[in-house]
Amino acid sequence: MFLEISNGRNSTYKERLNFRKDGFEFKNNKWIIEGEKKKLKKLKRKYKWKGFSIVMYNNNVVRSTDYRKTFFIHNKGFNFFHKKYYRCAYCGKPVKKDCITVDHIIPVYKSQRNFSAKILMKLFRIHNINEYENLTPSCKKCNSKKGSKLSINYIYKGITGKFGSGIFIRRIMFLLKFLLFTAVILLLLLIISIKIAP
Repeated sequence: MFLEISNGRNSTYKERLNFRKDGFEFKNNKWIIEGEKKKLKKLKRKYKWKGFSIVMYNNNVVRSTDYRKTFFIHNKGFNFFHKKYYRCAYCGKPVKKDCITVDHIIPVYKSQRNFSAKILMKLFRIHNINEYENLTPSCKKCNSKKGSKLSINYIYKGITGKFGSGIFIRRIMFLLKFLLFTAVILLLLLIISIKIAP
């Protein structure tokens, strides 16, 4: 388990010597320590009253260093003129392998802090945030636009867009919705014109 302490109502700067003494490391503007649940709960109680932002989470929601490798093992992409391409799950744009970003459908940040994200992980049977089921290809623009957002739209696009056929099916569904909407409007206009005509 991990315990993460960052600035809340008060700054952690004055407590830096105590954090180091307790075994914390300073990473990405946060004090982080890994250890047993019992020890971390004790430290959490010690610092909670001082007005810091404190989060405790399991090892299965920590970004690994090899999640890109895991994704590329399972997803081969497609070849075009002897170059490997992947399709962005969110916009459908083809992107070269060296320019593609691998996005976590359920964001790492939300999985550590948000109860809804933890429920979604259980619902989709994702035991580790870095499993292939939670990874999807994304262009840099869409990945930065999504950020750590947790919305049904991004989850739907991330899951269906993982494969080229999913994007195709999504476009067909959009076309069918548009045609259905147009048919309903034409039907309403026809009914109105029949009632108005003498």
